[in-house]
Amino acid sequence: RAFTTPLRKHIRAGPAMNRKSPENHTRELIIAAALKLVSQNGYAGTSIAKICDEAGLNASSVYWFFENKEDLFVCTIKEAAEEFLAAVRIPARPDPASPEQVSSELIQSVARRLETNASFLRLLLIMMLEERNLPAELRSKIAQIRAGSLAWWEDFLGHVFAPLGQTTAGIFATDFAPFCRATINGAFIAQQYGEPIDLEQVMRQLVLLMSALLDRIAREQ
Repeated sequence: RAFTTPLRKHIRAGPAMNRKSPENHTRELIIAAALKLVSQNGYAGTSIAKICDEAGLNASSVYWFFENKEDLFVCTIKEAAEEFLAAVRIPARPDPASPEQVSSELIQSVARRLETNASFLRLLLIMMLEERNLPAELRSKIAQIRAGSLAWWEDFLGHVFAPLGQTTAGIFATDFAPFCRATINGAFIAQQYGEPIDLEQVMRQLVLLMSALLDRIAREQ
């Protein structure tokens, strides 16, 4: 798949901008151009001048919204990550009578967001591969996003393992969160490469695997 899909539906406009305003449209053009060029040239090979040429805008348009190239990508990643995590937020107190329903809804939500936020996730992957060439603030933001994704998996698995009790569930959630995250990361990369991967099915298979482990632990206890 091409890396040219803009984040028009995934980047929140600032508080003073309406999504349909000319200002927001210009901002979207800048972000779309930046995404396309980074996918082709990497972060180091993408300059403000090249972004302007690709977007058909002058430099003043870019600097109206962003201080520099680093600020552009920090804002892009930060806003998209916040929207992604907000959309798949785990209920603070899921209904204990319907844990399967809660899990199913979360799985559907995550799979849907992985599909619709593909541009952001591809950008994040490229940035991670080029981490040594990134400025400190951008590296820090990526590290925060990665930490947030791991925390999400720990919360989710804590819900799956809840029948074992809070302490034991927390231990298992911490142990298996990196495995689950790595599995989904790999599935997403394979999907972007063109393999017929169903991310929702992979999510459900992971939950089935964790549930089988839960059943075995419960029997042994």
